[in-house]
Amino acid sequence: MSLFARNDILSILLTLFLTICDAATNAKMHVNITSDLSGGAPIDLNIHCKTQKHDFGGLVIPYGSYFDFVFSLSILRRNTILECDAECDGVVHNLVAYNQRSSIIDIVCKYGICLWKIRRDGYCYFNNVRREYDCTPWHGRI
Repeated sequence: MSLFARNDILSILLTLFLTICDAATNAKMHVNITSDLSGGAPIDLNIHCKTQKHDFGGLVIPYGSYFDFVFSLSILRRNTILECDAECDGVVHNLVAYNQRSSIIDIVCKYGICLWKIRRDGYCYFNNVRREYDCTPWHGRI
């Protein structure tokens, strides 16, 4: 094999490697959280979400509206977590809205999108297998 052909092959392999690395480092996740605080007078959702690398700050999501949290994933370590504190009726509840290492991540999040509803009595995630929301009561107070 000539030196020129060998250099071409190495150049192609390097380009392919860099393209794959760039795609992996730009992987994004969308966590969509809807305010569903009804049951009595509908109220807005006060929520504060953050990953290890990004703090989205405190947000107010009006009743019936949603916010799309978009963040980068840790491809090599697979340890990205989106954690939220949601205030309902003056009580702050904690929710892990995304955990890259979760065993049920493919049920909760599909095609890079996770759908959640926050209710007064708990939180609901969209189950991509059953095609409906699964709801869980709040576990406790912070």
